[in-house]
Amino acid sequence: MKPTKYQPLLFSLCGVLLVGLIYQFSKLPGGMILPGYYFGLVLLVTVIISCFILAAVLKIFIKSVPYRIVFLHTSLVGLIWLHYFVYSPQLHIQVPTNYRGEVMLILRDSSHNNLHIDNNGIGYITRWTFNKTYLKPVVTDKEGVDISNRCIPFNNSSFWAIGRGPDPSGRGSMRYLSFKIDPLNVDKD
Repeated sequence: MKPTKYQPLLFSLCGVLLVGLIYQFSKLPGGMILPGYYFGLVLLVTVIISCFILAAVLKIFIKSVPYRIVFLHTSLVGLIWLHYFVYSPQLHIQVPTNYRGEVMLILRDSSHNNLHIDNNGIGYITRWTFNKTYLKPVVTDKEGVDISNRCIPFNNSSFWAIGRGPDPSGRGSMRYLSFKIDPLNVDKD
């Protein structure tokens, strides 16, 4: 098969990945001054420039394939990597009915998340979830009522507060993500 026969497919895949990235960038948390999508666009430009350079280097070794095909392959790999880099899971947290106060998701060495919060406001997450989570979670109570509108973010640019506290077992410290839930009589819509 000639490389030019599947060029439209590669171009379409890159286009779909690019549209998906732009959507992901709209959900990135911002900094103190710049919005989150600015950070995403800087990453995208860096990846595309890197793909141009990598494709030029690979073209030296692969002389039989046109440059645009090599560039489309490197762009496809770069865009897939960028999708993974900016991905954040949407957590679905369940709290006790009529719960108010701080919710802490404690980092622990485990293969699964425990997002059923106990009466003390504690749940457990894996290292991967701790490192990748930045989206506002969907929070429901035990009866299935969505109370996400009562969640108070850490600040305007980041929903999660990242903290460190003493480990109850006395072996160093534990890390956690947290946010607060308003009392029942306050509605933030």
